[in-house]
Amino acid sequence: MMKHDKNREKTPINTGDPLLKEAGEHEDALAAAQVAERRYQRIFENAVEGIYQTTPEGQFLTVNPALARMLGYGSPAELIENLNDISNQHP
Repeated sequence: MMKHDKNREKTPINTGDPLLKEAGEHEDALAAAQVAERRYQRIFENAVEGIYQTTPEGQFLTVNPALARMLGYGSPAELIENLNDISNQHP
């Protein structure tokens, strides 16, 4: 086991190091992406318009609460569970 030498001079961090700069930029970009995702989620959840995503085969991937209400369902999950082919089914 290595002992810590209290008298040893500490090496200063090289703030000009490109790797450290890149890591900081990555952290900033990640934080910005998380803020944008939360903002999008609030817009999606609180929109008065019906918003959805489907597969090319007509299966819902995501549905917002407004669309579920418009189609008479109690929740987005209930709509997704009951309508599994929007090209051939109508609410």
